[in-house]
Amino acid sequence: MIGAPAPTWRTLPLPSGDPGPQPLAQGLYRIATGINGNVLEPVDRSTAAGSSVGTTPGPSARCPEWTVSARADGAYTITHATGDRSLSVRDCSAVDGTPASVAAPSGTSCDGWTFDEVDGRRYRLQSALTGKALEVPGCSSEDHVEAGTWPYWGELHGCRLWTPLPVE
Repeated sequence: MIGAPAPTWRTLPLPSGDPGPQPLAQGLYRIATGINGNVLEPVDRSTAAGSSVGTTPGPSARCPEWTVSARADGAYTITHATGDRSLSVRDCSAVDGTPASVAAPSGTSCDGWTFDEVDGRRYRLQSALTGKALEVPGCSSEDHVEAGTWPYWGELHGCRLWTPLPVE
């Protein structure tokens, strides 16, 4: 093209929205960050509807355990071990940075997630609602950091990578 400079950046593919084959076996997991191994857990260990979900350095009874269940639409529902709350995008919002929260399971895209395998053990955990990745903001290694959903634009030191650890 005349007048258009050649791009100098690396273009990364965006999620297609098609969950494809389900790469993760259903079961009970702790879901660890790619940053420091902290696990996904309701902040302050509260499972009240709307409570934020963040990271914690270690297990506290059953709080950081999640049941991962395949759905007919190709996504997964990630239900807290207490059984009455699922990982959800707060208020079904598509706004960048929307916090993850726990809510009554709805079976909608608000609480649907896909696991895109990255390297055989780590996955991008993406909202079925928006295709945005669940992320630890700023790659924080602090405890109890609230996780949120952001557009996926590449790996950033594990901020958007999660390792499902089977609970036996």
